[in-house]
Amino acid sequence: MSLIITLPSPSRPAPCDGVHSDRPFIQAAIDDAHADGGGVVELKAGMTFLAGSVVLKSGVELRFGEGARLLQNSDPADYYRSRDGEYVRYDPAYGHNFSPDIKWSHNWYVNYPLIYAPEGSRDIKVTGRGVIEMMPVPEGGDEALIKICPIGFYRVSGFIISDVEITNYHSYAMMPFTSDHGLIRNVTIHNSNHGNGDGICLMNCRDIRVTGCVMDTGDDSVYIFSSYRDPRGGGWWSSDEPQPSENIEVDHNDLRSNHCKAFGMILWGIDCPDLEKVEVRNVYVHDNRIQTLGNWNYNPYTTNTDSPPVTDIRFENNEVEAIEPNFFETAVSGMTYFHSMTRFHNGDFRHGRSFWMKKQGEGARVTVNRGEEPY
Repeated sequence: MSLIITLPSPSRPAPCDGVHSDRPFIQAAIDDAHADGGGVVELKAGMTFLAGSVVLKSGVELRFGEGARLLQNSDPADYYRSRDGEYVRYDPAYGHNFSPDIKWSHNWYVNYPLIYAPEGSRDIKVTGRGVIEMMPVPEGGDEALIKICPIGFYRVSGFIISDVEITNYHSYAMMPFTSDHGLIRNVTIHNSNHGNGDGICLMNCRDIRVTGCVMDTGDDSVYIFSSYRDPRGGGWWSSDEPQPSENIEVDHNDLRSNHCKAFGMILWGIDCPDLEKVEVRNVYVHDNRIQTLGNWNYNPYTTNTDSPPVTDIRFENNEVEAIEPNFFETAVSGMTYFHSMTRFHNGDFRHGRSFWMKKQGEGARVTVNRGEEPY
């Protein structure tokens, strides 16, 4: 039987007062479970834990007891990164962007995530009906915030994130980058009032399922990200050696975005010498409620205005409220658009109905009739 370590316990005391850091106690438990060949570190139900960073290791499940809360620590002395198996304290960046010369250079790309799994980690889990809550905005405003991603993985193979709630975040809620064989299930993400508050960013990921999640986000809710040499990398992740975004299923979710895309694709891998490594393929989106569909097709970091290959995309049995025009600028081959879509709610569609067809002679292109006027 795998080792189960409960915090706090008589043999493993921890402050659990929301004032003093619980990071060293949580980290020690994760290290011990990993050393034992794998196991569970359980945050006791109803207790409050405080940490600046927690590093997951292979074979370890971080399990939240009912109502357990993990809060982001505002103390910069509580921030560590993993390097060659050792934990090294670093000074986190404050505010929103780390460079005035790089567009969207958000600090959570360089600050390490609150719950982080480094390259080479395998078979990890974050589970349970607990809450991950990021630090509130201090008196100094946004520039006095330490903005980090609540859950971020890099080159992880085999992971499950289930049942947890993420709230009050001011970054992207989940960043599984260049990872594979993952399940994100029954997760609640809500922070519709904070700009750039994306939900789940699947960058260069394969064999992933996102199911049963409820999101009300301040920016994009769920998107598939094809990236190569993104200049924001180099901290805890890199897109210099990408893998295809493939075999992704998004189903039975309720996706809402305050002002951007509830579901979409960001297609920024066009500069990769081997486009197969940045191709988006075999994506199945079905049985969701989606507020808005849209894509980002043009990479702001290159003069190349094309996009990487996108193949075998299928939409089925979704309810969609609105679709951005950029969604139809994407060239897709081997694609079934909106097969058996149940309902549209766009006011520009007559009687809530629309008809989709491929343009003659172009195969990959799609047109939509809004009433009698072609789009």
